[in-house]
Amino acid sequence: MRLASRPNSPIRRLVLNDVGPFISAEALAANSDRAASISVYATED
Repeated sequence: MRLASRPNSPIRRLVLNDVGPFISAEALAANSDRAASISVYATED
């Protein structure tokens, strides 16, 4: 935002996305479940 607000900035348009201050209990539980089920993927190493 600071760079975009400067005179002669190369940024002509800026879109900001803010999720807001509230996260429901259901969303927290879903994120917790996803984090707990970390998958391990095969690598080429």
